[in-house]
Amino acid sequence: MEIINLQTKAQLDIYMNPQRQSLLRILEKSKMPRTPKDLSLELGVSASSIQYHLKKLESLGLVYMDHTANIRGITAKYYAPTRVTVRIGGDKEDTLINERVALSRNLVADVLDNTISTIFRPNQEKCCGDVKTGVAHLTSNQAEELQTIIHEYLEKVNTPSKDTEPWEYALMYYRIKEKQ
Repeated sequence: MEIINLQTKAQLDIYMNPQRQSLLRILEKSKMPRTPKDLSLELGVSASSIQYHLKKLESLGLVYMDHTANIRGITAKYYAPTRVTVRIGGDKEDTLINERVALSRNLVADVLDNTISTIFRPNQEKCCGDVKTGVAHLTSNQAEELQTIIHEYLEKVNTPSKDTEPWEYALMYYRIKEKQ
């Protein structure tokens, strides 16, 4: 899977926009490409605003125009998410650290909010999903192996099909440095 590294303030600003994050989430959950008009109805904003945001996301390589179709004499453009991994540069030490931290907080908070509203709803049929926390004790080789397993598995399941359902996740891990 291709990795897109967000390295500049302009790239981070494009990606951090809440409207664009909503667009990406909708497109990633969809099994079929969507039109700006369809997306505008779902988000409650104008189709021209959606087109503007799609162009910005397209400039980063996060969405692409899948195809066009003639609908009652109008050419409709259908957009789909590019199946990529976005790396926001958490390993970088630069002047954009505050933007990177804010973006990380927002991305994880969105997934957490969706998780809570899905798996902890009262009077709801049993739902699949969970929150797990803990500490794993790994050698350097095991840590690399775990990262490879996660990356390969997620790459294998990142494309929707008629037999699949979307599952959202926020996976975080880091090496704990013991206090000296």
